[in-house]
Order: sequence, then C-alpha cells, then structure tokens
Amino acid sequence: MAVDKAYLTACRVAPPKKDDGQSGLQVAFKAGQFAVAELLIEQGADVNFQETSAVNAWTAPVLHDAIRAALFSTWSLQPDTNTFDQALAALRLLLARGASPQAQDSYGNAGLPRGVLDARQVLEHPQAAVKQPVLLQQVRLVFATLLAAGAEGYRLHCPSTRQ
Repeated sequence: MAVDKAYLTACRVAPPKKDDGQSGLQVAFKAGQFAVAELLIEQGADVNFQETSAVNAWTAPVLHDAIRAALFSTWSLQPDTNTFDQALAALRLLLARGASPQAQDSYGNAGLPRGVLDARQVLEHPQAAVKQPVLLQQVRLVFATLLAAGAEGYRLHCPSTRQ
C-alpha cells in the first residue's frame, strides 16, 4: 500500500488545543487506532517524535502515548483482551523500530515513570478489577516490554505549584 509521506510528518495545530502539535502517530495511539499506528510506523513515521505545542504546557513523545494507550486498554477498562493485545503489539513495534525508552516529556519523565503514573490511574480507577489476574498480568507485560527495551529512570518529575 502506497502512503503519501506527507501524512507521516503532519501535525495538528490549534484549535482545537487537545491535539495541538501532535503527530498522526500520536493521535492514532490516543484514539485507540492501533492498526493505523502500526501502518504509520511501518511506513516510516518518526517513532521518536516529540510534540510541540503553542497552547499546552505539557508535551510528550510518541512513546508516552503508546504506553498510556496500552495501560488504558487493560482488561479493567476494556472487558476483553483483544484491545490490549493490539495496543501492546503497537507499543512493541514502536520500540522495535527505534523509539527511545528514555524519551522524556516536558516535565522530564522518561517512559518508565510515565508508565507508573498511568498504571496508578488504571489501578486506582473505581472500576479496576484488581482482583482479576489478567489486569495485573497486562500491567506487568507493559513494564516488562519497557524494561526489555532498556527503560530506566524511576524518579518522577511532576510540576509543583509550591513556591
């Protein structure tokens, strides 16, 4: 399938501010369109793209959107494993194609700390099925994938409102 290469480098601009500065690959992960994400990766999308935004203070690399998509697709929030399997496969492809597991967001969080923040949201969700082995198994798979790719950095950098 021939893909117009302009689609691989196009970015959203505000308005709306929600996706300002994000690549199509990031939007595909955020929208749960994992087949589209895989197609974009296979066609040469920048796997280390870092969004830039004129209106949002927090910006993140593609990897962080892929981590969030995988964790938010776990059994707890999606009542089947197919969505998670697709999200994990897309995350693995992203890393296999050279995405840096150390890519940082604008607050200095690398992939592993980003995953910790997102996993906490999943596990503390009121509908989290924490007693279901499949949920914890899926969360472990995301972290095992990141560690196997060389992720490190356990320090969280969160913006502070304290002076």
